[in-house]
Amino acid sequence: MSGPEHAPVNRAASIVIVGVLLCHLAQAGPQEAARPARASWESFDRVLQSILEASRDRFRRVEGVRIENRRREFYFEAKTYLPQASYCRILEGPVYCCEWDAKGPSAALSVYEKLVGRIKGAVGEQWAQTARMGKARKDTLFRAEGRAIVQAIWQSDPPKVYVLVLPPGSSNEGYTGNIPSIENFLHP
Repeated sequence: MSGPEHAPVNRAASIVIVGVLLCHLAQAGPQEAARPARASWESFDRVLQSILEASRDRFRRVEGVRIENRRREFYFEAKTYLPQASYCRILEGPVYCCEWDAKGPSAALSVYEKLVGRIKGAVGEQWAQTARMGKARKDTLFRAEGRAIVQAIWQSDPPKVYVLVLPPGSSNEGYTGNIPSIENFLHP
């Protein structure tokens, strides 16, 4: 079946196979098998320092697979995960973003407080720390002159915690927008 009279059949079969593969990938979400092993909390300082170092070249060293939806929006899965994170990615901007899922707002708040303490220990006292609180969102920014910005965010609905790293030269306000959920990204 390789002659010109069979070209429409071959093309149709190829389209069906590609469609099935794309549907499977969309349902599966980000690549589970490619996800880096979850590091322990003890390695947090070392991993965060490597992300801060990678921020100098806009996170290219930790950029993994490009994930794109049908609206042509994209992000890169991160090659390096912060310890115990559910998922890490590099958003447009670029912004390195890790998220932790929690079973309820109070559990998420506990993870947030632990992460703020870990970040403070990793970056040291010379970094300024600014906390902002709202009804459904809390965040803490860590800044130092000429360095990347590290931001921890707690949100109550859905209960999630994020740690963002913005490259040097980013706004001192940190990331102020809504962080796109993976579910809404893959199924817009």
